[in-house]
Amino acid sequence: MEGTFSIKTKVLQRLITGILVQTFLQLTGENYFFFYGTTIFKSVGLTDGFETSIVLGTVNFFSTIIAVMVVDKIGRRKCLLFGAAGMMACMVIFASIGVKCLYPHGQDGPSSKGAGNAMIVFTCFYIFCFATTWAPVAYIVVAESFPSKVKSRAMSISTAFNWLWQFLIGFFTPFITGSIHFYYGYVFVGCLVAMFLYIFFFLPENNRFIFGRNPITVRRRCEAMEIHILGSTIKERSPFRRD
Repeated sequence: MEGTFSIKTKVLQRLITGILVQTFLQLTGENYFFFYGTTIFKSVGLTDGFETSIVLGTVNFFSTIIAVMVVDKIGRRKCLLFGAAGMMACMVIFASIGVKCLYPHGQDGPSSKGAGNAMIVFTCFYIFCFATTWAPVAYIVVAESFPSKVKSRAMSISTAFNWLWQFLIGFFTPFITGSIHFYYGYVFVGCLVAMFLYIFFFLPENNRFIFGRNPITVRRRCEAMEIHILGSTIKERSPFRRD
């Protein structure tokens, strides 16, 4: 294990990146809406929060399809940066409306319907930004970051941190929201700022190089390729040769 995750081979650094990316995936705050969406939207004046949860699930599903179509064109790094910036803007607006406008007459008074509708709209924008970027791309980045020799172990460790933070957020969110209400959104804003800075300064673009698909290795393999037909071996001329 010590030799596998060696600093010399850069695998340890990539493992740390994988752990941070999977941790940040949960610290975007997406499960704040998916786990407690019905409770949140009842607090903004909706009588049936399940309807809004269905809307959020639908937005999440179709937005992920968009991500599949554009991720290779835009690049992994840009997708994560755009997603973090978009979610940051939506979360700031969502939390600010919840703190300042939702209860104009205090927590004991009725909620503002207009403020509640605005919070729902920006929640949908937030889910769109999340589902088109971080939701699928975080897993793509982790999958492409490790050589085949350590991929299964490294991805398992990285994903374990995803589940750890998912549990922590799911467990502590009711207590936090009960104490600070919609100020909780600013906690996720801080996490989104941190992840934007980390991706900007430390995560390279890796859509042109995937471990196990090194073009030099592919060329060498093609030049040595042998095709076995009916028990005989035929050496095939590689299209990569210049002679």
